[in-house]
Formats: sequence, structure tokens, C-alpha cells
Amino acid sequence: MAIGFFPDVGSTLKLARLRQGTNVGLYVGLTGARLNAWDCLATGLATHFLPTASLPKLRALLAERCKKGVTGAAARLACEEALRDAAEGAVPSAEGAVLTPENVAVIDRCFAAPDLEGIVASLRAEPGCFASATLQTLVTSCSPTSCKVTLRAIRDFAAESTTIGHVLQMEYRLSQRFTTRPQPVSDFYEGIRAVLVDKDRKQRWQPGWEELGQITTENVEGFFAPLEAGHRRGELLMSDSHEWSMTRRNPFPKPVLKAKL
Repeated sequence: MAIGFFPDVGSTLKLARLRQGTNVGLYVGLTGARLNAWDCLATGLATHFLPTASLPKLRALLAERCKKGVTGAAARLACEEALRDAAEGAVPSAEGAVLTPENVAVIDRCFAAPDLEGIVASLRAEPGCFASATLQTLVTSCSPTSCKVTLRAIRDFAAESTTIGHVLQMEYRLSQRFTTRPQPVSDFYEGIRAVLVDKDRKQRWQPGWEELGQITTENVEGFFAPLEAGHRRGELLMSDSHEWSMTRRNPFPKPVLKAKL
């Protein structure tokens, strides 16, 4: 959000289906909240935890158990066992975690609003430091256009029927719209200027947070529409929207052996 872009590379799908719910995914996606190890495990964004001091032990175990010739399911099992043995039951500390039960309750109340205007109003009305800090992050650091597009994407992709192929195709469209259309359509150029070029962190969004009504549903839908005929790169094409799905493909296909004549 701080560079006027959106959570890409399939993140909109992952955030839509976090273990703690879509509202938490919206909070993370719209604010760019920094999550610690405890948060990542709680949401399902991370699968394993390993203390930094245990990395040498993990390297040794992987070298011992994942020798040449160990492939497929056996390799995955070996990695799982190495991670478990290296961790020795260690769990991350909840100290400094963002997604505590109390904060998640606030997120569920505020980010369930139907639109960005409603989320902002809910955060203003919600008592407590967490809500006020979240609102401050939004209005000082995040592109309102990016927030509206991201809100629409995450909520759309929460449907069980949505595939990763469909999401990657749609995110490709979003990337083309964000990176090729300057303000007031997209804030990407201004975000890159403020964060990566001049590094003044003084983003001048167009429209700004006081002009949310200028970012209409029609404006947002334009990001998701099929690319124009003659677009220099064209659509991201696929024969089947499931072709990147782990449930529909064999991640370790057997090699095809050809007989020598």
C-alpha cells in the first residue's frame, strides 16, 4: 500500500483465506502490518518455526537425510522430520504479536464494513489504541486507490471456487493497470518516488483520503477488466485455471522413459 501497489504473487488469495478469517487478511493487506513468527503461525502464513540458533543443526540434518536420490514424498518427509528435530519443540513467543485475540476482535468489527469508507468510519468509532493506530497507518502511509482495489480483490478471492490460476491471471491484469497508468488512476509512480527514489515517505496520493468518494466502483472495476485489445503484453493465458493447483497436478511427475532404437 505504501508504494501504491497491491499484495501480488498470489497474496490476495492467501490473505482471503487466512486461518483467522478474511477480515484479518484485509487488515494485513490494507495496512501492510508487520507480523512476527507467532502471528504467521496463527494465520497459517507460516507452517514451521525454528529458532535462529538452530539453523546449523537443521543444515546438518538436511545434509544427512536428504541425500542424492531422495526425491518426492520421501524428500518432503525427510525435510519435515529434520525441521521437527532441529526445533526440539521450540515455539515462538507471543510477545509483540499483532494478531492477539483482543486485536482480532477489533479487526472483525471494523474490517467487516462493506467498503473502505465504512472501515475508516468503524476505526474512528472504535475505542482503544489498536484501532487508532490502524487508522493512522492507513491515512498516513497507504494509497486509498490501492486499498479499494485490494479490498475488492481479497473479498472476491475468498470464494472456495476461486483457483490460484484465476488469481494469478487477475493479479497480472492489476499489475499492468497499476504500473502503466499514472495518477489519478494509479498511485504507483508516486509511491515508488516517495519510498524508493526520494525516500521522503511523503506520498501525495491522488485522490487522497479526504476524497475517497472520487474513487468510484467504476474506477476500481477498471483495474480488473480484461486487458485492451492490442495491449503490448496481452493477457496471461492458460488452458485451464487449475493448472497451477496442487490438487489437480502431480508435483513430482515420473519421468517419461524413451526406448533407444
